[in-house]
Amino acid sequence: MKKFLQVLPRFIVGGTFLTAGFMKLLEPAQNFQLVLEQFTWIPPAALAPLAGGIPWVEWIAGGWLLVGFLPRLATAVLGLLSLSFIVILSGPVWTGQGLAECGCFGTGTGISINQMYGLDWVNLILAARTKDTLDETV
Repeated sequence: MKKFLQVLPRFIVGGTFLTAGFMKLLEPAQNFQLVLEQFTWIPPAALAPLAGGIPWVEWIAGGWLLVGFLPRLATAVLGLLSLSFIVILSGPVWTGQGLAECGCFGTGTGISINQMYGLDWVNLILAARTKDTLDETV
């Protein structure tokens, strides 16, 4: 049981990102691009590559972390993604301006920006905790 609790953060972070990436991959990339367009500081030329690339990175790195393939790299990537998402969502969360839904798990999920902001903090903290248990197996 102790070993399972030691690797639980890895499963939470990996599972969250695997799910988020997969849900966005089920939809056209344009759906996520429309969400990204609402963050006006993102350069228009970067919107399509980000909308097409972020779901794949989330899905692959989340899966890698879950199965233990290159776990240090996967943890670093997912930790950086979590930090990036915190920065991106900070403005809308603290100013109260922004989307009702962030599109982080695809469209129509009903997850608010505030909820996602909290989940991103949890993922960042757990990713930092995960580094101590990367060599553990269940």
